[in-house]
Amino acid sequence: MKTQSKKNPKPEVERRSFIRKTGVALSAVVASTVAGVAKPRTDNGDKDQIDRLSRQIAHLQDANAIRSLHHTYEHHLEQGAYEEIVGLFTDDCEVSFNGGLFAGKERGIRRLYVDNLSRTLTGRKTELAAGVQLDPDQQQETIEVASDRLSAKARFPYSIKAGTPLEGESSLIDMARLHGEGLARWREGGVCEAEYVKEGQAWKIKKLEYRAAWHTMQSAEGVPAARFSKTYPDDPVGPDSLV
Repeated sequence: MKTQSKKNPKPEVERRSFIRKTGVALSAVVASTVAGVAKPRTDNGDKDQIDRLSRQIAHLQDANAIRSLHHTYEHHLEQGAYEEIVGLFTDDCEVSFNGGLFAGKERGIRRLYVDNLSRTLTGRKTELAAGVQLDPDQQQETIEVASDRLSAKARFPYSIKAGTPLEGESSLIDMARLHGEGLARWREGGVCEAEYVKEGQAWKIKKLEYRAAWHTMQSAEGVPAARFSKTYPDDPVGPDSLV
């Protein structure tokens, strides 16, 4: 009687074991990959870098807004739009001009620009006069925004044509007035230093000071505007205090 030999089941068992182990390993890899895709990296270094870049971009945006504000101020000054200039300042602003300090938007600033400068040729932009050389610092534009982005300081070079009505009585002055030339004209330049604050989302001028570095005469009569010697109300268009 022949007996049938039984096949050894070992190879089949080992094959199934190999497939099962391989499947578990692949499942682990897939699960790890899915988890990595589903959850963003929370590395502190990456987050700090993103925050730092965001702050830098915000500061650049503020600096550009301040530069635009200054250009708007210069444009209004050149066009003689003095009412519009007043609107660029804060309520508690200050402007130091020609030896006088003008304080308050609706008091000193309006008196300076609307009542005083509207009679002159102040603000016509021009190039440097021939032979005038400025230090590199006087030609450098700088804008520094505070870390909290609520205030800033800046300095801008300026070069303008200016004029003021001739004072006094003489035949030459009377003749000049008759010909529409009753102004002492000059050119000057230097540095405009300013401080700004943010009101809501808009920047406003809080403090402004012109530091003239040079003057050149364009007319034979008179001299550049004399520094203020009297305060308001003794001088109807004078400053609130002398500096």
